[in-house]
Amino acid sequence: LPVDSVSAYNVHSMVIEVPISRLKNGDDPVLGVWAATRRPSTTVIQALNTISTSNDYVQVSRLGMPLVNEVVIPLALKDAFNSIPPSTDAVLYTGGAGNQIRDLLQKSVEDPEIGNLLCTLYDVPLPGDTDDNCQTEFTAGTPRSGRGDIFDIFLTGMKLAAPFTINTANGPATLDAGFNVNQPAGGATPAEMIRINTDIKGDLCAPTPSRLGVLGGDACGFPNGRRLTDDVVEIELLAVAGAAYPVLDGRDSSFTFNSDLIPLLDDNIDRNDVPYYMNTQIDQAPSTFPYLAVAQSGQMHWHTNPYFSILLPMIRNANWVVEQYPVGAATSALMITLPLLYLVRRRTQKLTESDRQTIT
Repeated sequence: LPVDSVSAYNVHSMVIEVPISRLKNGDDPVLGVWAATRRPSTTVIQALNTISTSNDYVQVSRLGMPLVNEVVIPLALKDAFNSIPPSTDAVLYTGGAGNQIRDLLQKSVEDPEIGNLLCTLYDVPLPGDTDDNCQTEFTAGTPRSGRGDIFDIFLTGMKLAAPFTINTANGPATLDAGFNVNQPAGGATPAEMIRINTDIKGDLCAPTPSRLGVLGGDACGFPNGRRLTDDVVEIELLAVAGAAYPVLDGRDSSFTFNSDLIPLLDDNIDRNDVPYYMNTQIDQAPSTFPYLAVAQSGQMHWHTNPYFSILLPMIRNANWVVEQYPVGAATSALMITLPLLYLVRRRTQKLTESDRQTIT
């Protein structure tokens, strides 16, 4: 059963409306965006609960493309990744911090673990897997020698390697190979951030926004920017499975993305849990600033849970029993809890005796 684990939770947001002309650097229409969190490097809790902090702040997290830190970056590099700006990504990627970090980072991008698992567990084919071992081959120290599509999406921005058809307000349109989706003019130094081409707008957008963004034929969606309705989890799963490979890389001509995977790589969470601002239907795209839904109540809300319809009556009944018969409820709780504690204690003793016998 699908579980929307963040339903009914609120998100602290700052929504800013800025003219595009104020954001562009000259004539280049591509913007790159990332954010970081910083905190004082030292915090001291003194007597009487007074707190003092140092004046120097250190970066403790960063965010550009969604799910990079959670999925792409390996555990050994997460803290380091969170502490640096994107301007140093290329240094790490090309060996400036040693070949071990370089190889680990390159492997994470150009032969992602999620792809390895999809191939191993579900026989999802991978591009560049010449040895049929569920790994995309790459040359250590040579950027973009493996999964060029993933490299472009996360690190440089995208240019089409093959023609691609999109849905526009005036019907289907084919973009030629070489079309610049969201790569900065003159190329880009590899750096993880979310990029958007501000020239792709209006009639180039799909008349009805696709939750699968560019993969759904909507040039105005993720990973060209990110809209509230873009289903980034499914888009990235499909991308790792090779959905964008033929049009962004294509060097492995034997690889063909199996479109039957689209409904399979689906978490069945396709929309927000409540309508967006000023909307009445849950499947309507936001159109009125500040776009986000009105905040959920801090007292009366329920989170999505497949067992909710079973557990809720039990919880309410238990609450009613406690209110009506507090002494009896407490006694019942003790009668249930004490035998359980006894069994746990006996089990622990037996395990300890077994351990002793094993050791001796």
